[in-house]
Amino acid sequence: MPLASGRAGAPGPRSVQTSDADPDSPAWAKAGGWRRWVFSNSLVIVMGAIFLASWFAQSVSGWTVYNAEAQDHMEPAISWIGYLGSADFWEATSAPRTPRRPPRVERSGWARRSAAVEG
Repeated sequence: MPLASGRAGAPGPRSVQTSDADPDSPAWAKAGGWRRWVFSNSLVIVMGAIFLASWFAQSVSGWTVYNAEAQDHMEPAISWIGYLGSADFWEATSAPRTPRRPPRVERSGWARRSAAVEG
């Protein structure tokens, strides 16, 4: 049952919509407005926050390593914002790190037979 606000017919800030929520549902699932939106999208919000936190941690650690290597080569250090615009940051965060396999060398028929006879 919605609570009335100062205007006639307008729902108040604490309006409760119980039409599609079970009686034993959490309060935010029963609520309307922004609380219902937050409850409905809570997994996306949490996963997005974890993604942004890990991206921030990657940027800070990469920036520290970048400046340490620059100092080793007697080059000037850059700011964190400058590092965010560098190719080093985008390469480190956009491509997955997979081990590279050496290229496979194909032997001709003669080389295979020769290796088999020698071995």
